[in-house]
Amino acid sequence: MFAKGRLCMKRFYVVLLGLWCAFCLVGCKGPAFNGRLEMHGDRFYLDYAEFTGIQTHQMLLHESSVINVVIESVSGHIDIYVTDSRGAVLYQGNDADSSQFVLVVPRTDTYFFKVAGKKAKGSVLFQVRK
Repeated sequence: MFAKGRLCMKRFYVVLLGLWCAFCLVGCKGPAFNGRLEMHGDRFYLDYAEFTGIQTHQMLLHESSVINVVIESVSGHIDIYVTDSRGAVLYQGNDADSSQFVLVVPRTDTYFFKVAGKKAKGSVLFQVRK
């Protein structure tokens, strides 16, 4: 009789644990992007009212190319990375503030642009000068 009671209690706890896990998963919020995203060969533009997650783009750029960068950080956090194919960092902005600047490409290569947001609102633009 005790074995049957223990088995029922184990089943009860397993069901309870399953319901608790399901409840927790429903409450988890994953990546979110509410805004405009443009990814062309020489342009990477994000304008977002809500951004949690990661957006990436890559461009083949030639030595001495100039990239105009405009960051508008209204709220939340934005991390920005620009690296070449070997992983060398051309630019890194952790919790980037609003700013405007240019990047000069040191060598011909494929460059990777990564913008990671957490509850962010604002915009980021990378535009290669022609």
